[in-house]
Amino acid sequence: MADIRMEIQTSERFQPTANFCHIHQLKAQDGPNNGSPVITITPRANSSGSNKRIQIIHSVDGADTGKGTIVDNIPLSNFEDEWVQVREEVHYTHDGFYSAKITRISDGKVLIDFKDEHIDMWRIGSSYIRSKFASTAVLPAGG
Repeated sequence: MADIRMEIQTSERFQPTANFCHIHQLKAQDGPNNGSPVITITPRANSSGSNKRIQIIHSVDGADTGKGTIVDNIPLSNFEDEWVQVREEVHYTHDGFYSAKITRISDGKVLIDFKDEHIDMWRIGSSYIRSKFASTAVLPAGG
């Protein structure tokens, strides 16, 4: 079981989009299915810029085992200008395990506490899944 910990901060000036803007990914390093991440933590907004929120998204090799958006509508305002601690626990297998707990450091408030004990956490043909930390974004045309 992998135990991943990180601390992140999002500025109140940050404007997410309706496109993807991942701040963390669990992604296959190699193999034929290493394009899209298995798990992402993603700030998101509607096309109008409203409903700024955090999502956790799950996708895999085939649509039948991908669960899509597994956490949604956690207000981004809970994260703005605050350091948060992220802890993920992962068992990388097709019948895997994933949990994410995100806690605001200033007051200890738990913002996200998610667990799935039967989730596909592997990519066919891959030798390992890696953590990727950074903002990865697609900006709208002219952005």
